[in-house]
Amino acid sequence: MKKEYVFMWSSVPTMPNYWATPMVFHDRHDYFPQADIFQYYDGSVITAYMVADQLDRFRTEQSVNYLDPTYFAEYEAQYEREKRDWWDWIRHIEGKDYERATSEELSADHRQFLLNMRDAICFFGSTRPEFTHAAERRLEEILRGAYEENWSAAFTTLATSPAPDDVQLESRAWDILKGSSPTDAALLAHASRYPWLVFGQFTDKGVLAFLRDRLHEPADHAAPVARDLVREQREILDRLGSERQEAEYLSRFLQSQGLRRMDIKAYWAGCYFLARRFWLRLALHLNIDLDDLLKYVTPPEVDRLLRGEAIGDVAKLLETRRRTYAIQYEKGGEIIMLAGDDARAKFKELIQSDEEPDATELKGQVACVGSYRGKVRKVVAGDLDMLTDAINAFQPGEVLVTSMTQPNMMVIAKRAGAIVTDEGGITSHAAIISRELNIPCIVGCLKAMRTLNDGDEVEVDAKKGIVRLLKT
Repeated sequence: MKKEYVFMWSSVPTMPNYWATPMVFHDRHDYFPQADIFQYYDGSVITAYMVADQLDRFRTEQSVNYLDPTYFAEYEAQYEREKRDWWDWIRHIEGKDYERATSEELSADHRQFLLNMRDAICFFGSTRPEFTHAAERRLEEILRGAYEENWSAAFTTLATSPAPDDVQLESRAWDILKGSSPTDAALLAHASRYPWLVFGQFTDKGVLAFLRDRLHEPADHAAPVARDLVREQREILDRLGSERQEAEYLSRFLQSQGLRRMDIKAYWAGCYFLARRFWLRLALHLNIDLDDLLKYVTPPEVDRLLRGEAIGDVAKLLETRRRTYAIQYEKGGEIIMLAGDDARAKFKELIQSDEEPDATELKGQVACVGSYRGKVRKVVAGDLDMLTDAINAFQPGEVLVTSMTQPNMMVIAKRAGAIVTDEGGITSHAAIISRELNIPCIVGCLKAMRTLNDGDEVEVDAKKGIVRLLKT
């Protein structure tokens, strides 16, 4: 029987991230059962697909573990240990002098970078809706009993953490810095503290140019809504009677996973800038353009080159992969790189369908209740240059449509009238920032980036979880 692959996420290619993802299924069976994953690069973005019935087992079996407070406490403790190790190591790398680094030193640090990425993605994956499914459904059941038709607003309130995430902390720090006529050193220190701001940038000059421009940005279209979440949540919980304690635990679990998701994005979007000296030196040592190295050369190939082994015609390899490649993993097997015609053939065999998606209506999960009509502006999650272009193009009141929001997209989100994403659930970054800004948001639409175009007029019905195309 042919496996049914379904969309998971897409973004611009960064090879360490996309190679480390199947490593999670191969290595991290403490939190992830083995599963198949297929990732396809079409010359523009790379998209990940997984097998539908395997994801169903995550929802029905794996997510149930998190209903047990003891299991969740052990999970949180393990996460805190590993997170501390990632940040300790990457901060060490940030200040390391690579001028005279040997192949052996570069190889060791490359391997550790990849392992940290694998482990970060492991915990990031465990915050996905497949893993929060059981908790969400149980909390929904409790709230429906007390709130009937109004349960959805109570649900999103309980799922929102009163504690500030890294985006909110950065915004507060930036407001202070902005009023102090900051020096270059102060701006670079800010980028070091919040490195996800400058994802994809590897030079201090580029970072300073971006931050200097940011100092002169006009006031945002929207600002965070002042709410007493602690009071609102207490009032909701107080109506739940004997189920209050269970609902309180489920709320804390969802809030925690939302904050954790942001924490991990801050790491894997920020670790490239913090390790910029390493990556610049590695590219120079291998005589490969840094952009090509990060997008098209696999970690095993990097290791072979550092050992002095050949990997064939590097120029031809890069030329082929710039057009298309695929990374395939089937549970219990090895991670396989395909390129050119082989990649296209495998994509057609596993994924491609002649059926065109329905562009008139998309369904997803409500992340922040409301409704809005506006014009679509699609934003691809990418590096700092792509972010700058998107900021310049995005007009106040447009509907932000993206695969998934990144932390450094906050300036765009504040201008948006609504947010629609293909990926994510109630704990996703898009869900959290939409509730913070109190703008309608629907997540997990799967096909929004594929079916909608810039300028399309849409209705975002974030009461029913439906995006309707009104006019092209």
